[in-house]
Amino acid sequence: MQIRIASPSAVPPSRGCSWRYLWAAPPIPTPKPVADRIVAEVAQASTLNGFEFHLKGKSITVNEIANLLQSSTDLAERQVMWAASKKSGKALKARLIKLRDLRNGVAQERDSPDYFHYRWPATA
Repeated sequence: MQIRIASPSAVPPSRGCSWRYLWAAPPIPTPKPVADRIVAEVAQASTLNGFEFHLKGKSITVNEIANLLQSSTDLAERQVMWAASKKSGKALKARLIKLRDLRNGVAQERDSPDYFHYRWPATA
């Protein structure tokens, strides 16, 4: 699997996009770790985005959770909603260690100590 982007203008602008991250790094000698990381990233994102939150037996949306957490002044209600928002963690946990290792492996191939320093070099 190989990803090619013709020019920076072909990449849609996004919050937190680091052009240095996208363009300045040299090619990785072994592309398999990158492909594996992308597959793992997509799987995690799919799990999170497809997760169905429930509260008192009813399905609720992320927007409903966020709105209630922002607007409610009832601490007990906020605690229950906050706890419901954390349920997705169990679904994500299973593949998180593998994703961490893949991210760090890609970063180390590009001479960074870990993924955080590779992805956000200015803040590290």
